[in-house]
Amino acid sequence: MSILERRAKMGAFLTSSEVCKLLEINLNVLNRLEKKGLLKPKSKLSTNGKRFYLADDVDKYAESIANNKGDGGKR
Repeated sequence: MSILERRAKMGAFLTSSEVCKLLEINLNVLNRLEKKGLLKPKSKLSTNGKRFYLADDVDKYAESIANNKGDGGKR
């Protein structure tokens, strides 16, 4: 079981930087995913705009990417 899977089972939150590290993407890509509605933060601090993602949501997104790699990204 990966760290992400363990955190997802606990209902843990991940910061933007943790999500980027786990998905091996940069912050610009994460921002585009959010704008497209593919990966949305569960909460956002009003004071500094820091975003928190549910580990389960990140895990589901990672699984969807893995599943789409086999079909060449066709939907």
